[in-house]
Amino acid sequence: MGNQPAPAAASEGQQQRQQGQSGTSVAQLPAAPALPSDIPIPDGLDESGAVLVGDPTASNVVEVYLDYQCPYCQRWESEVGSVLTERALQPGSDLLVKHYVLAFLGETSPTLDPPGASARAASAALCVIEGEGQEAFTAFSEQVYASADPDEPSSQFATEVLSDLAAVLGVSDATLDCIDQERHVTFVALGTQTGFGRGVQGTPTVVVNGRTVESSFSDSELLALTR
Repeated sequence: MGNQPAPAAASEGQQQRQQGQSGTSVAQLPAAPALPSDIPIPDGLDESGAVLVGDPTASNVVEVYLDYQCPYCQRWESEVGSVLTERALQPGSDLLVKHYVLAFLGETSPTLDPPGASARAASAALCVIEGEGQEAFTAFSEQVYASADPDEPSSQFATEVLSDLAAVLGVSDATLDCIDQERHVTFVALGTQTGFGRGVQGTPTVVVNGRTVESSFSDSELLALTR
């Protein structure tokens, strides 16, 4: 797969459109492609590289593209995302949230070599879903977003800091080793390029039941799923 140009975190103008202050439409994303069959996929992810949280047979599916380094993603997680995932984890929710963890903000290479803050955080999150499951992934993501510096310093999300955040959740030594080794950085790079190839232009990008939403903060169908 060739390298795709990186999108950016949603700008202030994009956020205004998301909040209904403009009639500008957004491009609708096609269905997420499956990753190549020879790519090992971490446990807890589907064939497209999405982290699955909720009911895998649900009739309501929300796809979310986020970068842990993105200030608007941090805000979205606080206002919408955490409630959405908590709802998905409730028995009988009929809701599945598919998280695509991208890493591009502040990164110096499409291969994420060397990994920057976004890549380190994304790799650690995949270690947590693989080793500990949905609830731990959700709790870990909330902690990462809550600890983020909105100025996006490249030094944040140091591996030892991510390990400490995970340790608070009581994760296994194997999961901590995975985080320390930045084991899933290569997979994150592939997933990021796949997201760009699908047409993702910024973060957060949210798809509700196949429809790319105009407003990831105020879309009525999306917010109805949080209740």
